[in-house]
Amino acid sequence: MNSFVCRFAVGRDGLAYSGVWRVWTAKNKPDLHIAVRALGGELKATVHAPHPPHTGWERHFGFNKNATSVVSQQAKKDGGPHKIRWTGCKIGPDTTVEYRVIIRGTSLEETGQPVTNEVVLLPTPSRQEYLEVGVILGPTGPTSGYLRERDGETYLVGEGRMSDDRRVWIVYFVRPNKKNEKVTSIQSGPIVPKSSFIDPNADLSCAKLRAITFGAQTDGSLAFLDLKGTWRPSK
Repeated sequence: MNSFVCRFAVGRDGLAYSGVWRVWTAKNKPDLHIAVRALGGELKATVHAPHPPHTGWERHFGFNKNATSVVSQQAKKDGGPHKIRWTGCKIGPDTTVEYRVIIRGTSLEETGQPVTNEVVLLPTPSRQEYLEVGVILGPTGPTSGYLRERDGETYLVGEGRMSDDRRVWIVYFVRPNKKNEKVTSIQSGPIVPKSSFIDPNADLSCAKLRAITFGAQTDGSLAFLDLKGTWRPSK
């Protein structure tokens, strides 16, 4: 069986205004991965479905085994490559939401990044909205259509199967920002040599910076926030 690959971003007219994300399955093992393209080869999340001789599920997010950056090497020394685990959010028989990618309208770039036709461009949320992509793992048997949110429209980005024939759906919806949601800005410390992906001597005054935050949610899914960064030089 061929592997399934789906790339997506928020954008239009051949330009991405968010990070570019990739979801894919392994060709010969029932594995489901997700990563943001800018950190390809460094960070990814993986779901390992049971397969002989393994009888259980394994889920982890962290640094790739072969990642070579200074940050990756140090992180793997400090507690190993796997930094977070989750359980999957069960929404039906043999069906779980594994990954969620949340992109706020306020986190989009003002100018887009050219992308190829293989990247599915999702609609641009307003500054009062957010777009959420859900990666859903389903059963091996026949299914009818794709799963939808109960409240509002849900759209299909792509669908495929893992090597053990489990169904994979990638869907999205757009919602108004939550009224009581509080967003706290993150202010980074000085860049220290040998502890960053960034050259400490680089001039970032005109750079476009993006970041991701992540966390295991109370419902069992693993969520990512795709964010726009701002460079503020120390005084």
